[in-house]
Amino acid sequence: MNMDLNSIIESPLSAVLRQADNSTISFGLGKPDTSMLPYQEMNRALSKTNLSPHQLQYNLPPDDLLAVIAELMKIRGINCKKDQILLTSGAQEAINLLAEMHKCNKGKVICDQLVYPGYQQVINRCGLKPLYYQNSEHTITFPYTKNNHKITSMYCVSVGNNPTGLSLSQQNRVLIIDYLKQHDIPLIEDDAYGFISDMSILENMPILSNKDINGYYVGTFSKIIAPSLRIGWIVAEESIITQLYQYKESTNLNISTLSQYILLNYLNSIDIHAHLRRVAEHYANKRALILEYLQRYMPEYVHYTHPTAGFFIWLTLPNHIATQELLKVSIREYGVNFIPGSAFTNNRNFHNCLRLSYSHLPIEYIESGIKKLAVLIKNIVGYNC
Repeated sequence: MNMDLNSIIESPLSAVLRQADNSTISFGLGKPDTSMLPYQEMNRALSKTNLSPHQLQYNLPPDDLLAVIAELMKIRGINCKKDQILLTSGAQEAINLLAEMHKCNKGKVICDQLVYPGYQQVINRCGLKPLYYQNSEHTITFPYTKNNHKITSMYCVSVGNNPTGLSLSQQNRVLIIDYLKQHDIPLIEDDAYGFISDMSILENMPILSNKDINGYYVGTFSKIIAPSLRIGWIVAEESIITQLYQYKESTNLNISTLSQYILLNYLNSIDIHAHLRRVAEHYANKRALILEYLQRYMPEYVHYTHPTAGFFIWLTLPNHIATQELLKVSIREYGVNFIPGSAFTNNRNFHNCLRLSYSHLPIEYIESGIKKLAVLIKNIVGYNC
């Protein structure tokens, strides 16, 4: 398959990283909080990683690490065996491998009309056509599909959606499950934020914890431990894992053996349940803080989501404001950046929306950043009236 290099566009994250400098208050970066990265514990794990020549060779993942992940999956309500787990270079490679597996069918995929840009990049490259469902608080409108439409999968971030931050309501989960069962479509569930959410809330559990549907669970250590490890995983039926492993061999053979052993030593040295609670509480506190400042400073005509998980909040401005242009003024005159809504959709209806990420920004900058953004919005709205 010839790749059209002109179809590969710069990701919103790359654009924000390129535009930002040390003086910018960045609500654009969906990265973990640096203060949550366990560098001291990781250093100790590294010092205890007594490597043998065998561990520096090409190797299959250590069984002990797969066993730890299988135990972690129980937290998310999913029981699996080690043979049902494939380690990947982060969740992005997991999504890529699943798209590669389906692209030979030249079919279509279903996803939210507001979707993670990394997924958009993958399906564009693989030549898979997206069909969008519309997700509101109380219902989902699925795309019309003819009988001859080959739907290969549905992609969903059901907990802490990127970009809205919202988790799917129980009502909408039932609608998705019924739709998948009716049309015999597998679900690709990207659970990047599930482990660091309040799991006492039913909406923060994965759809695939329902045993009645087929699919592929995608997890990652990037948000719960450290992104530089570049370790994610897929949970699926053993036959699917075998097929995915063959695709993976054709790209990068296997992920870093060194990272795997460092991670295994780290996980064996901590109480993972206490760690997850601590990280979840940290982001919950930051989430509550930014919501408090949005309520305090934003004008009443600015609407925003109230998430219980994830790293993001979605703002909707008056319809005549184009956030793509607003971003240029915000960076140049106010030193604040964000991601415009157009980065997450092909639908022009979201031209007046934007995504704020509170995860990476230090707490002491959140209030001043929201105040500046509120002043900018009031000035622009007043100017355009």
